[in-house]
Amino acid sequence: MQRFRDGFSPIPSMSRLGELWDRDVLAACRTAISIGYLIAGELRSCGVDLTFAPVLDHGMGPQWP
Repeated sequence: MQRFRDGFSPIPSMSRLGELWDRDVLAACRTAISIGYLIAGELRSCGVDLTFAPVLDHGMGPQWP
C-alpha cells in the first residue's frame, strides 16, 4: 500500500518483490535496496523523516499458497 501518491514515484507492492525473490534472489535484494533509497529520498525531500514502510504483505486466500 502506498499512502503518498501525488508527486511520488509508484512503488510496487511487497508481494511483487516476493515474486521476484522466488525467481532471482539477488535481483530482489538489489530491487529492495533501490526501492528503499527511492522511498527515503522522496520522503526526506518533503520533510518526512520517519517511515514504517515497506511492510510485510501477508496473503490470505487460495491465491496465496
